[in-house]
Amino acid sequence: MGTHKPYRPWPGKLLRLQVLLILLLVAALAWLPVLLPHALQQQGVVLQWQDARLSFHGLQLGQLTLKQDGQHLQADNIQLNWRWQRNPLQQLQIGQLSIQASLPESQDSSTADAGNISSLFRWLPRQITIRQLLANISGLAQIEGSIQLQADASTPAWRPGQVELDLVLHQFDPSWMASIPVELQPSSLRLRTLTHPDNSASPETLQVLSVDLHSQGQSQIQLSGIITLLQRDGWQAQLDQARLHLELPQLRRGGLQIQQLQTQLYIAAEANLDGFQLQLTQSASLNVKQLDLDTDTRLQRLTGTLTDLSIAGSLLESSSIQFQGSYHLGVGQLQHPLLRTQTWSVTGSLSGGLPELKANAAISNTDGLQLDSDWSVQDGNLAGHIESQDIFFRAGNPLQKTLSDWPTLVEFNNGRLGGQASIRLPNAAPLQFSGRITGNGLGGIINRSELAKLDFTAFFRLDHGNQLRLDIPKLTVGELDPGVPIQQLTLLESSYSGFLDRLLEGTATWQSIRGQLLGGEFTLHANRIRLGTDNRLQLQLSGIQLQEALAQYPAEGLNGQAIIDGTLPLLVSAQGVFVEQGQLQARQPGTLQFQSEQIRAMRRSNPGMQLVAEALEDFHFNVLSSKLDYEPSGKLLFNIRLEGKNPAVENGRPIHLNLNLEEDLPALLASIQLGNHVSETIQERIRQRLQNR
Repeated sequence: MGTHKPYRPWPGKLLRLQVLLILLLVAALAWLPVLLPHALQQQGVVLQWQDARLSFHGLQLGQLTLKQDGQHLQADNIQLNWRWQRNPLQQLQIGQLSIQASLPESQDSSTADAGNISSLFRWLPRQITIRQLLANISGLAQIEGSIQLQADASTPAWRPGQVELDLVLHQFDPSWMASIPVELQPSSLRLRTLTHPDNSASPETLQVLSVDLHSQGQSQIQLSGIITLLQRDGWQAQLDQARLHLELPQLRRGGLQIQQLQTQLYIAAEANLDGFQLQLTQSASLNVKQLDLDTDTRLQRLTGTLTDLSIAGSLLESSSIQFQGSYHLGVGQLQHPLLRTQTWSVTGSLSGGLPELKANAAISNTDGLQLDSDWSVQDGNLAGHIESQDIFFRAGNPLQKTLSDWPTLVEFNNGRLGGQASIRLPNAAPLQFSGRITGNGLGGIINRSELAKLDFTAFFRLDHGNQLRLDIPKLTVGELDPGVPIQQLTLLESSYSGFLDRLLEGTATWQSIRGQLLGGEFTLHANRIRLGTDNRLQLQLSGIQLQEALAQYPAEGLNGQAIIDGTLPLLVSAQGVFVEQGQLQARQPGTLQFQSEQIRAMRRSNPGMQLVAEALEDFHFNVLSSKLDYEPSGKLLFNIRLEGKNPAVENGRPIHLNLNLEEDLPALLASIQLGNHVSETIQERIRQRLQNR
């Protein structure tokens, strides 16, 4: 009798279950094109596909279309591959992906949305390739290009290990360009990224990307570098070997115009949850062919370098951002109505933050002018301090070579001059400007007068943006020689005030003006005048030595001894300074001698003048007085009264003489100066004035 084996039905049952599962799967796939679109349509989503081919390891679709609320997505030539393991979706390839969409009106970053996105990563294929992307994003731009992503095989979570992007953005929405000057608006932007070979340099490294971004349009901008994303203390990003290049053919913003600007920066940066840092790895350069700041100010061949720049701060608080760096600017030609065209340079540094930024600048030009300045910006208010390095006029006059409106009749060849100024430009308030100018031992030429030992300190300020105030506590001149030397001229407590657009209509005041003249002195007491109008003053003369006065007069054999006092009423007007009905008189008896061949010839030729000529040869007077007028025509008129005697004439009987003298004062002073061997400059100016009269 044979052995009986037990009946085991489970292999057949398992086979039947497998067949049933396949039949159910086939039935589901057969009904999927009908049931799935119908279910999605109930949610307002239109889903369509064509040419579907399903296999054990993948799915092919000729076309997939998805529509919802005006958004449109179409994918062509789709290939999805999978494996029956833990990470089933292996590869997704799309030949062309077309998108019609719009930016959301509001972007909520809720925790739920973040969780949904995080859960989506678990279902992404390990490799995603979009060979051609055509996206039209309303409110942004049109985007074209290709995308290739490869998941990192070293981690079960989906994380990009290889990234390759090549995207072009163009036809930007006008709302994005509204705040950008037309000349800077790009017609297109191209972004290319590629995973760097050092992508797996450390376990903390999430991604290392080589990035290249450049624009096309009226201006060209290119940014390239290496971006490193790290999983360290939350997150951290680094930018290395970065280069920013900008070319701008032209820019116009109001009165500002720029032509042919080029700049290049080499930077490195780092950012994390705590903030960011940016610094230059090489000196940045700037080149501008022409820069017009306004209709009057033009800079040509502007060059600049920026070194040691560092910027650091918080990404969330702009007030925490700090700057530090050094710079140099060179201007081939600076053109301005107030300046002579020449080369300038500026060297300095900047530091501080956005609420309070500080800078200093050393400014110089080719003719030797040197200025040092410090500037600060705080809460929108600009403040600055400028100080001129002392100018020693023996070495030249850089002010005369710099300022186009430097008075042509003013020359300094000795002494030194320095000054400083403070500038404040408050937010929504007029400019505030003040400072001082100090001169020591200045010498040179003022018009046709030699000047020596000029000392002064002048304080100035600008009120309400247009009103100038000038105060000079004391001004002294060792010697001023307009033909008749003046010594120890002293001006005390003088001031001037006027509006910038009407400087010749301002007001001048002083406490006293004193000086030495012809052995005596003159005085103008405290007074006030208004320029541009007629002003009358009283000039007091005291102790004038007649002998010194006659020594200046170009007449042979004229001598005298007396002390003269007097009062000269002055008329100060826009045409000049004149004398009206002046009075001179001798303080005590004196002598007057006029002994020359000229007066002897007059006595022989004119018998009526014989007594006068004889008396003046040695006249001893008790009274000497004169009226004096100086007219706008240049005539100096004397009406002289003499009472006295000549002991050798008619036994010394009393003689009263009335003499009227008329002189061309400008010609007289010119004659005196030319006879005193003045400089060639003064001689030339005297000759020009005499020719132009």
